[in-house]
Amino acid sequence: MFMNMIKLDKIKNNYPVILLFILTFAIYLGTLMPGIGYSGDVAKFQFTGKILGIPHTPGYPAYTLISHLFYLIPAGSPAYRINLMSAFFASLTAVFLFFVILRLTRNKPVSFISALLFSVSRTFWSQAVVAEVYTLNAFFITAVVLYLLIWDEKKDIKYFFLACFTFAMSFGHHLSMVLLVPAVVIFILVSNYRVLLKPVNLLICAGFFVLAALQYSYVFIRTYNPSAYVEMWVYNFEDFMWWITGGQFKGRMFSYTFGEFFLDRIPYYILKLKNQFHVIGMVIGLAGACLMIRDRLKQVSLLMLIYFGNLFFSLNYGVGDVYVFFIPSYIMFAVFIAAGLDAAYRKLAAVKNLDKRLREGVFIALSLLLFFRVYAGNYPVVNQSDNVWTDKFVDIILDNVESNSVILTPGYDWGQFYLYKLIGEQKRKGDDIKAHWYWHPSVIHEAYPSFALKPSINRAAEKNFKESFANRDATIRSPFMFNKNIPVNKSLYFHRGSRRIMDRAGFSSKKAISIFKYGHKTVVYKMIPEGGKDAMKCVYLHAPDEELKPSRRVRKRIDSFHRKGCIKIDFNRENRIFLKGGWSRNEISDGNFPYCWANDIESVISIPVKEPGDYEMELKAHSIDYKGAPEQWIKIYVNGSYVSKVTVSGVWDIYTVEIPAKYWREGRNAVLFRYNYLASPVEVFDQGDPRDISVAFAYLKLK
Repeated sequence: MFMNMIKLDKIKNNYPVILLFILTFAIYLGTLMPGIGYSGDVAKFQFTGKILGIPHTPGYPAYTLISHLFYLIPAGSPAYRINLMSAFFASLTAVFLFFVILRLTRNKPVSFISALLFSVSRTFWSQAVVAEVYTLNAFFITAVVLYLLIWDEKKDIKYFFLACFTFAMSFGHHLSMVLLVPAVVIFILVSNYRVLLKPVNLLICAGFFVLAALQYSYVFIRTYNPSAYVEMWVYNFEDFMWWITGGQFKGRMFSYTFGEFFLDRIPYYILKLKNQFHVIGMVIGLAGACLMIRDRLKQVSLLMLIYFGNLFFSLNYGVGDVYVFFIPSYIMFAVFIAAGLDAAYRKLAAVKNLDKRLREGVFIALSLLLFFRVYAGNYPVVNQSDNVWTDKFVDIILDNVESNSVILTPGYDWGQFYLYKLIGEQKRKGDDIKAHWYWHPSVIHEAYPSFALKPSINRAAEKNFKESFANRDATIRSPFMFNKNIPVNKSLYFHRGSRRIMDRAGFSSKKAISIFKYGHKTVVYKMIPEGGKDAMKCVYLHAPDEELKPSRRVRKRIDSFHRKGCIKIDFNRENRIFLKGGWSRNEISDGNFPYCWANDIESVISIPVKEPGDYEMELKAHSIDYKGAPEQWIKIYVNGSYVSKVTVSGVWDIYTVEIPAKYWREGRNAVLFRYNYLASPVEVFDQGDPRDISVAFAYLKLK
């Protein structure tokens, strides 16, 4: 289709297109994640296509079937191949965006540099190097826009049908494409409404959408002939409608008030837009949008309706990773940037007594400066080429647990990492090892009555926990992971963060595996029956300490900390590499800044110090506060030595502690926070959050 597009558009010189594809694909290959480690969703997409399973809503049947083909590529692990699929469609998106801009500006240099600039925008680039659904979605968007623009100019009906077919098939991938419906319909009406008055045209388009709808027969097929991973089974029309409309996420759609939308969400988007294209790119894009409104109102109406339709939904969508839903708006903004660059190019061309080659050279040089500024700013954030720690860590655990065992993981991400290894790579095939992240002490007690439990276990909390997932369990029926029954007669292992729940339930345990990483010990525990003896000795794994050295990305971030004159670690996804145990997922506060809850009685953060000295530690934090809550304090230990105690309130505040030089050492320092209590929102607030949490942290600063 790509080569046909070149031929149909009668572009004789294809070298800019070929160069653009090769250059962007090389950038993505150089920063591609080699295995697992980015998120649980990424790990899920890395194995569901291989086994033709069903991931979370809305299911992504087109993505699943296409990814199944990429497993045939004889390169790397299954995870690497699906990461490669994201890079491939990201480069195709850049090529189609080049044609979109060329159609509007007739300026090859501008088209090339603008498409290249979008290719290294932070969010899109970050999704091009891991197994995610967003680069394929971006490809569909640019293809639909391109075919509509060609049809509008040439009035050739085949491009109209090509646009309708592509648009229809895109619904089998990501239902956010429905946001394009107003833009597409209005553009067709404005361009040539008569095309819709012919019954044969409507019949052909209806056939396209029927064909597209048939993609969803996949979920019924896999329900009655399931694979090893079916996250949601669909037995009837009610199940299907809940599933296809993103039922488990409906409560987060349009979840912001009018004031929050304007005071919080719009500033949040502006900040994200700056991260994509730099301030200079933002200014050029705004100028370009104004010029397009003046000169190309019909074409810009299509782009503007897509842009604002995407923002209207995304800014009202209350999920932590909502930033990826902004990608369609970034595509449109890249076109606006192109319009601004084209205007600058034409102004430069109007300068008299300036040689054409010199003029083009000056323009290209200035454009490349913008490109390299964006590239340099985004590369350290998106580079995943040395993200290998999680992959090796999971391998080590699976190599050392017994056969016929269950690994209880501390959360969704780790659960998916293990499932990828067990299902996607079939590691320890035949040894009957399972991994669960959705569990409760009462479930363990029912499956293993021989294990001791404290009489004081909170049965009300258990009931609230079960009821909070009642609606979810009505649809999520996967026997592999989401049921509440832990298989009996197996060895049980608790991975890291599960220790707190294990202690509350009174399970007796011993250390089974200890892994030393970056100066901090990670432990996997083996559960022991009441009165029983553990024959398995503690296995200390020192070898990974050599294999799992700090990545290049970590070393660069350490250098950047010290260049700024202080060490500041924000508790966001980018700095997750410094959180070494006892931390929950990353979240966004009402004030629009990232934070992270401690979810154990102790948590550890690894702080790189180049030159030991007297430091003032500054923390922005707050505790989980509820009626009757005890005083919450944090005891701070540096490299095993007690330093100080800080009392924390239930609102965001800043706390400072003086830490003398004697506690620090050159290199990595393990800073341990010990808390007075933990509480679960499902217990104290009667909310559906089953986590045990203590203190939320926004940032840590040494100065």
